Amino acid sequence: SNNLFGLFAGYSNTGSYNNLFGLFAGYSNTGSYNEMFGYEAGRNLQATSSIIIGGEAFRGSSAFQAVNNVALGYKAGYAAQTGSDNNILLGYQAADNLTTGANNIVIGYDVDLAVATQDNTLNIGNLLFGTGIDGTGTTLSSGNIGIGTTSPYAKLSVAGNVVASYFIGTSTATSTFGGNLAINGTGTTTSNGGIDISTGCFAINGTCLSGGGASAFTGLTDTQGSLTANNIIFTNPG
Repeated sequence: SNNLFGLFAGYSNTGSYNNLFGLFAGYSNTGSYNEMFGYEAGRNLQATSSIIIGGEAFRGSSAFQAVNNVALGYKAGYAAQTGSDNNILLGYQAADNLTTGANNIVIGYDVDLAVATQDNTLNIGNLLFGTGIDGTGTTLSSGNIGIGTTSPYAKLSVAGNVVASYFIGTSTATSTFGGNLAINGTGTTTSNGGIDISTGCFAINGTCLSGGGASAFTGLTDTQGSLTANNIIFTNPG
């Protein structure tokens, strides 16, 4: 109950319900429900429920076992080894450095995993990265997303500037800024929780408004806009 087309396609196959097309395609296969198309596609792969399309995609250097993979593109997953299960690889040489890594998503032209053995990661075009990609069904993944960084430390980590028309916070948690906070524009900025400045000063157009010691303001306005808060506390007169 297999369809085999091509010299040595499915040569050692012992599985069922496979479609193996191309010279050496699925040569060593022992599993079932696989689709392998292309020259040496999955040549050394012993798989189940996998789709391998592209010359030398998921080829491996010797017989190995891996299941539930999707690899589309020339040499996608080329160096895969036993244990490289549940991967989705799309693109020319996508993750061709993959060895034993599992549950990864790699999309793009000639992009690789940061580490050949890593699990549960995302790489789209070497720009958008994810960790902890472990959700199944309707369960949310536990990891983080990074833009321009392969090791995001928060739900969204961005290496570089972020520009937006505005930001909306949906939590009462405290926001922390490692550097300075500059607000440019003619709109109104409102804080219902107060602003606590531990060092430096509150300034408008570069001019500090604190005049020494602790000072409190309930409203501030200049010609370019206004700031309204329940309380602003200065603990440093600088």
